[in-house]
Amino acid sequence: MADPLRTALKKGDAWVKSDNAFQRRARLLQVLWREQAGLEAGERNGKINGARLRADDAAELANFLSPGAKTVADTELAESDPDNPDGRWNPERLIADLTSSQPMLCNLFGELALDPDFTGAALHRLWPDWVAEVVALELRRPGDTAPGFVDVLVDHVTPAGVPAMTGFRVRYAENFRVGPQPHDDAWNRIAKPPPGVDGPPLQQFWFDHLALIEAAHLGDQQLPTRLVHLHPAGNERAEKTAQEYVTTVAGSFDTTILTIENLVSALRAVEPMAWIDDFCARYLDFAAVDAAIGIVADSDPVEMPPGAFAPEDLDD
Repeated sequence: MADPLRTALKKGDAWVKSDNAFQRRARLLQVLWREQAGLEAGERNGKINGARLRADDAAELANFLSPGAKTVADTELAESDPDNPDGRWNPERLIADLTSSQPMLCNLFGELALDPDFTGAALHRLWPDWVAEVVALELRRPGDTAPGFVDVLVDHVTPAGVPAMTGFRVRYAENFRVGPQPHDDAWNRIAKPPPGVDGPPLQQFWFDHLALIEAAHLGDQQLPTRLVHLHPAGNERAEKTAQEYVTTVAGSFDTTILTIENLVSALRAVEPMAWIDDFCARYLDFAAVDAAIGIVADSDPVEMPPGAFAPEDLDD
């Protein structure tokens, strides 16, 4: 019997043999979003690719869902170095790749970067003993000497009035197939690595953690930090690997796991906004994938209008 997911991906010019199960569902969800948005498929290596945008649509920032997301993306593009695609941003991936975490960062955190009060209220709901007020939010903060990145760096104040920093390590559907990197003993001056993080995939987690610790070193002061691993609830590989890292560094460093669904629930609890619904429809509405491949969840399914997304779908 033919695999309906494979059939749908091939029809949408988005089949990638090496994808895991979640990546395939995420890729098809992006194809469905692009088609619903009336955007034509782009290309990769001279071939049609349904999970990418055409160059003209990409240049018009069609990969971004809200004014805030477009503003942040436009600013980051203006500051990016086209001769250094492995730097803070990969411009081509940012504007044209639908499944990449880079545009998702802007679509989720773009509006939040422009509204620290709203962001602070949402994060306080998640961690009332850790976040009282958000001062600023920065995307893709690189380490000063460490080779990692903090995808989202939140400068905030704790309820005790102590300045602190929370860093988000954000993944949507990326795999964790990375090779080992040589270790520089100079990084030990930032923080001594705990046992078990000297090889992939946890080594990259540690590099990103070092970037957070380094960002929180202000003069002679080392601010308290928390590293948050953020990913969709259905990404089992991301969950498993993040949990392995949390267990490995437990007792030495403050790090935790948060699903994107739970973050979205906190945002909606502060104030429901249209951009949040649009984000959920694009990145989290996997019921649309089931519908597209003929999987019926209920004996009497309820038809929803295109783009609709029920807030209760996010609740644990």
